[in-house]
Amino acid sequence: VVLLPPEGAPSELTARMQAQQRVVLHALRDLVAWGLERRGDIEVDVDLFARGVLTLAEGAARLHLQSPERYPVARFARFTEQLLAGLSPSGA
Repeated sequence: VVLLPPEGAPSELTARMQAQQRVVLHALRDLVAWGLERRGDIEVDVDLFARGVLTLAEGAARLHLQSPERYPVARFARFTEQLLAGLSPSGA
């Protein structure tokens, strides 16, 4: 797992990582657009929402790798459930 290319990394590595990030971001945009369409009553910038999700996921991965005892996967799962519940329409 490489979340950031090391300083002085070959340009090929950096280019490949950026290409993969674009693929993931495209998939996230599609997923966010689908979810917002299903929800129906909210207007959100799909691109910024997808970028935010990607940034949070990368940050979560870094935290877990640095300190798995303090940041277990289950903790991120609970946080995600709480966050999504907060975005749910009232009464849903």
